[in-house]
Amino acid sequence: MDAVVHYFLNADNFINGSFFYILDYYLYLTNECKKDIYFIGISEYDYRPFMFDVIFKRYNVPIITNKYIWISLAGLERTTDICLDLTKVLYKLVSFRIATCLLNIETLQFLNGIMPAKLVLIQGTHNTNDINNKLDLYQKNYVLFEENDKYTKKLYLQRLKYNSHSLNNNTGFVNLKGLRYINRDDFEQHIQPYLYNLNKLYVLGDKNLKSNYDYLFKYDKIEMIYDNPADFFSLFDVYIDITLNTFDYSPRMLIEAAWFNKKIIYIDNDREDGAKKRYNDIINNNIDKYILNQDDDIIKLFLK
Repeated sequence: MDAVVHYFLNADNFINGSFFYILDYYLYLTNECKKDIYFIGISEYDYRPFMFDVIFKRYNVPIITNKYIWISLAGLERTTDICLDLTKVLYKLVSFRIATCLLNIETLQFLNGIMPAKLVLIQGTHNTNDINNKLDLYQKNYVLFEENDKYTKKLYLQRLKYNSHSLNNNTGFVNLKGLRYINRDDFEQHIQPYLYNLNKLYVLGDKNLKSNYDYLFKYDKIEMIYDNPADFFSLFDVYIDITLNTFDYSPRMLIEAAWFNKKIIYIDNDREDGAKKRYNDIINNNIDKYILNQDDDIIKLFLK
């Protein structure tokens, strides 16, 4: 069998850029390429209901439920250093007899660098450099796809759901979740000047760290959200992109906002990262390279 494998940290934070890139490749292979392929999730609990809800709200695609397999970590023994004993997980993966597999480098890190498959395709993330020093990525059946001049991660956008009747009401959105979080001073310097010209600003935050956003409550125009709502892109017509505290290798929302013709406000972080690269391509009307198709190197290896 061929498979996409993904390790989920927890239910609250599994919806992130790394997950959507993996999911987009999987759905493109199953729907556009008609590839017989499985999605294998690994987590403490079975998150398939969450995943199916995300797919239903986000894409116009059928959900073939028997193609989604789950490996539960619940009840697994832990060693003296609190690490999971992955023997049962790896044994289960071996039993699938996987030919070609796609995962991200953080999932491979969770598996201690061991992925039993004939061909292992690895998507790099913002943690690639740190993890690269700890894992053996030079095995002959491992291929690492890092975001660089030779390879660009792509998105499956042609079947994204979107309510075309959304109001162009000068409403903005900014993601301040996880590594994109900024403090009061940074907000007042970088975001507040744009807030004056907006009728409303949605701010996405971490639901388990709500107190971090207390400084935003004084603004009547701000509404906090902690879960991705249905018809997400129908909520706003102005997307604000800001990443001050991390090197953003392959931001997803910039490309999706451009795809739906949103006005984009890009906050320059003085880094030559993936966000700046994508923003420059957007203003030059050159986003085709970020749209998933059969010319993608990962897709070609699955179809070979």
